Amino acid sequence: VETARTCKRLARTLDCSVILLTQLKTPDKGMESSEPTVADYSEAKQVREPADVAMMLHRNPDDPFAKLIVNKARRGSADSIMLNFDGPHLRFTERPYEVEL
Repeated sequence: VETARTCKRLARTLDCSVILLTQLKTPDKGMESSEPTVADYSEAKQVREPADVAMMLHRNPDDPFAKLIVNKARRGSADSIMLNFDGPHLRFTERPYEVEL
């Protein structure tokens, strides 16, 4: 908890964003492809609690896209965003909106 709060004070002092990465709880066997939830934060709750924004990135190994799940936003709404995954470059890019006909 102290590390996360120290980083938050640093961000305010420097007037910049600080990004902390944390590993989620390992999924149960056979559940690797299921979308993560807030319960998967496990020990990482200490990082999530003081955070202004908390996001999880989920990608099935067989899919060419990923889902960025915003599950905490102090000054906005929680939502999700679909991204393309460029495997050879290990890069995520914005996915264009699909047009319904």
